Amino acid sequence: MFTTVSIHQMIPGKEDSAIEMFSTNTRIARKLEGFIGRDILIAVDDPLKLTTVTSWKTMGQVQAFKTNPDRPRGGGPYVSSEDITVYEDVPVV
Repeated sequence: MFTTVSIHQMIPGKEDSAIEMFSTNTRIARKLEGFIGRDILIAVDDPLKLTTVTSWKTMGQVQAFKTNPDRPRGGGPYVSSEDITVYEDVPVV
């Protein structure tokens, strides 16, 4: 399993639009092969900080989602910065 943790700084006044954009991306991802799940999180101490945690079965499926032509890209006009890291799951035995 591969999980993408994406930290976004939303632009003040654009929070609702940013959340809707990430919700749209989630609905698109749900239709794709290998999608496991996504959480959209808002930081309690910084309401402009939005983090998504998205899991896929394979790294190839992560890449396929990133290049999906139907997916809004780069936070659009709703985020000022983003930091994205992909992690590989380490199964606990």
